[in-house]
Amino acid sequence: MSYEPRKSPPAESAFATHTEAAARLLSDAILSGDIAPGTRLNIRALSEGTGLGPTPIREALANLAGRGLVTFAGQRGFRVVPVSPQDLQSIMTARTVVEQGALALSMDRGTEDWEVEIVASLHRLKMFTDNPPTDIDKRIDTFERVHWRFHLSLIGACGSDHLIAIYQDLYEQTRRYRSLMLKTDVDPDQAYEKHSLLAQFCLSRDKRRALEMLSGHNNMLLSTIYGPVAEAAEKV
Repeated sequence: MSYEPRKSPPAESAFATHTEAAARLLSDAILSGDIAPGTRLNIRALSEGTGLGPTPIREALANLAGRGLVTFAGQRGFRVVPVSPQDLQSIMTARTVVEQGALALSMDRGTEDWEVEIVASLHRLKMFTDNPPTDIDKRIDTFERVHWRFHLSLIGACGSDHLIAIYQDLYEQTRRYRSLMLKTDVDPDQAYEKHSLLAQFCLSRDKRRALEMLSGHNNMLLSTIYGPVAEAAEKV
């Protein structure tokens, strides 16, 4: 396979090693859908495409295998993990449980700083909806950034770095699936309205409605991207 990254390799100083740089580039490409599910990953082609050596590419792929983004099968080498409706359902179930638990803790422990961060992240989301980039790749990248910051702000006061790390991993797994939808279906206005209501429940410390809204939000995401996922799974 041939792969040309959307972004240039980061400066060496940005990462401790070339392996970290390779892992970041490849994980971004997989999560965004630039490298499609089920794609065979040729180390030489990836090295040429990224400008990084074969050794850090190989080490990065081993790292991504540990994160569940690629598989390794002897002589067949590395491949991007295929998508499936069953895997999506499993990820969303785990994400909802973790996110609800972290949100409940944040609502119990959140200070004024926590509230300010929620308001700020919601404002960034509103700025995106008011003026979304016309280029689809830039639109997806911008949405992913502001969307992630919003959800992170909700659980930011949970008091557990480990819980946040688990949630981040599940969120990134979801991002790989969501990219299948975003390339053909982006509704910024609807996204803002639903996130705004969720923020209101959190800021008013209405835990019951906040947790119900979060569960409904995740279920809606699941139902929205289930169709594209099923179609993509059939092509692999």
